Amino acid sequence: MPPRWRATANGMVTAGALIGVSCCAPVFGWLMDWLTWPWAFIAAGGTLVAYGLAWRLFAQPSLPASQAAPPAMEVPADKEGWRLLRHGNLWLLALSYAAFGYFQYLFFYWMGFYFKDILHVPIHEARQATFYILLAQGAGMAIGGLSTDGICKLLGATWGRRSIVLCGMCVAAVFGLIGVNVDGCWTISFYLALSMAALGTCEGVFWTTATDLGGKSRGFSGAFMNTLGNVGGLISPVLTPILAKAMSWPGAIGVACAISGIGGLVWLLIKIPESGEVKTS
Repeated sequence: MPPRWRATANGMVTAGALIGVSCCAPVFGWLMDWLTWPWAFIAAGGTLVAYGLAWRLFAQPSLPASQAAPPAMEVPADKEGWRLLRHGNLWLLALSYAAFGYFQYLFFYWMGFYFKDILHVPIHEARQATFYILLAQGAGMAIGGLSTDGICKLLGATWGRRSIVLCGMCVAAVFGLIGVNVDGCWTISFYLALSMAALGTCEGVFWTTATDLGGKSRGFSGAFMNTLGNVGGLISPVLTPILAKAMSWPGAIGVACAISGIGGLVWLLIKIPESGEVKTS
């Protein structure tokens, strides 16, 4: 795949994942109502197994053969991966992605509860609201991936990607703050959906940049970034109710909005070579 299309591909793949995540609230909720909790999990697991078999039978045979590795490399891949840890850019990228994960996982784990138990929205409306909010993030991922390539062509890799993430994470914070300070289920849902859509535009940029910084060890750099991103995602569902108890739910969500904005500002310090490759020596 040509390098200029990698952001588009990353955005489309992650958008597909969010379609599944967004369907979880209404579909799994319906399964719980119909089959009860244990059987809902069995049905979901069975669907996953069926999809895995379908992939193995129909998709895998059509995949291109993997390319052979170069006969010689200046630095063994494992050592080169560890050398990446000396680069501040990778740490900054991972910290920004941790902020991204903190904000995103709050929506994944607490939006249904927020609508149903805090705003006292009927359960079916709460599921619909959660569905639309998360689906909006998937749409944002696709739009962000498609637009990143054109913006980088105009502004260069560094400022093109900076502009996407700065705008995305800061606008997400602004709409998130608006969303928890207005009234009405669907008005709140509208602003929170805009917030998640703005956040989603950044996803492809993170993954494309991780592979660029990694060079020959792009798998290591992507895994390192994703690990710290999930650390942020792990903290969010645990810390949010503690903050909500101390300062109310709008206050706890406001903290997440601030973290998102700070995560976007970190990109002012991240530099990506215009060639898209970083040497580790």
